[in-house]
Amino acid sequence: MANRSIGPPTFYWGDPAENDEFARMYCRTTALRRREFGFRKKDIAEWLIHELDQRTTGDTNAYLTGGINIIWKEKIPGNLGVADVVSGTIQLSEELIDDEQNLRNMVSHEFSHLIAYCYSGCTDHGELFFYWAQFCTDKMRPLDMGPVQIKAPVQNSYEFIWQCENGNCGQEYGRHTKSIDPRKDKCRRCRGALIQTNPIARPLR
Repeated sequence: MANRSIGPPTFYWGDPAENDEFARMYCRTTALRRREFGFRKKDIAEWLIHELDQRTTGDTNAYLTGGINIIWKEKIPGNLGVADVVSGTIQLSEELIDDEQNLRNMVSHEFSHLIAYCYSGCTDHGELFFYWAQFCTDKMRPLDMGPVQIKAPVQNSYEFIWQCENGNCGQEYGRHTKSIDPRKDKCRRCRGALIQTNPIARPLR
């Protein structure tokens, strides 16, 4: 049997030159699509929040929180987004949210946290959050947005992990360096105290 060389996967079978040209076209198209999305993402996020609040609470959530604010940050380590349920603020990652589907998923997910807290006092991903996520899904069904993701996408494999000590929250924060100080830093979601869970913190010997 003849040996078959193993190399990078091709996009389709055929002339290698055509494969290379297809790859270049695909990369250019993807770059243009992401660039276009970059110009539109803030408007899309604001529109999504308005639609979610209007269709689920009749703008009541915005009234209770004094207005739902979206803050774009260059990087939110370990997260595409996070909701501060106390201030009614949703933070979104400029670095990780690079297409409309990711944006829709994160805005819907974090908005579900806001109404779960406002109406049920819930800050975790338990049954009450599931109820409100399903409620948002049902109300947004006419826009064909799909179901609200129960678990927000996160980056995995962090050397250091901290967790909120609030039993009703339990939000985790991952870092590649020991950059969180539990004596100063608080949970962004509920303002609870943080404890290092990986590796388990211990006094120096």
